[in-house]
Amino acid sequence: MPLINSAMRSKPSRTLGSFVRMILLAGALLGLNGCASLPFFGSSPATTTSDTVFTGQLSYSARIALPVKSTAVIKLYDGIRPEELITEEQIPLQGKQVPIDFSLHIGKGLLMLNHPYLLHTYLVANDRIEWFSEPITVTPEKQQLGTIKLKLFNDQGITTKMVCGKTPVTLTNRGDVISMQIEGENIVLRPAVSASGARYFAQNDPDTVFWSKGDKATITVHGQELPECQTLPDSP
Repeated sequence: MPLINSAMRSKPSRTLGSFVRMILLAGALLGLNGCASLPFFGSSPATTTSDTVFTGQLSYSARIALPVKSTAVIKLYDGIRPEELITEEQIPLQGKQVPIDFSLHIGKGLLMLNHPYLLHTYLVANDRIEWFSEPITVTPEKQQLGTIKLKLFNDQGITTKMVCGKTPVTLTNRGDVISMQIEGENIVLRPAVSASGARYFAQNDPDTVFWSKGDKATITVHGQELPECQTLPDSP
């Protein structure tokens, strides 16, 4: 067997050494720019270094007075995983009318920089949503949100009636939420990420889910899955 030339054997060593030197040089250059780690080795996303306080006003143009015991609800969800609730604030209005000032406080390090979040706002009276806003995309870089215009919740709605086995279900789609009436309960559902079909989950109850595909749907209530649901003939 012919012997391998010593010069040929040395090439891999020089190549490896060159690669190591390139890595060290890149690290040094990045270090000069204040970067602690090499991006292609993966690094944790940058988070806020101080508290984040989103501020704004809730308002609507209609001349409709809010009941005395109304509550303003502000919720922040992750923009990439919209089923993940970050925090919420509930403000008892005690007779106060619009415009309503609000501030949503999040401690430092809890939000990622340059990362989208979804802000949802509601005015609730008698345990029902009366006014709501479309979801607003926010980031920690812009915390002053100005005036958020609300829509009358009852003004919008497409009702669909279904039956799941022997259980009747009424679904009313209003804006970005669905109101589900089932077995005496009125459950508010929010949209979630789904690879197929439309999937909604209940606020503060991930075990309550509505998942539709065409005229069929699957409903799980408090962890109990119902038989496959069928849309009734007189529904849209």
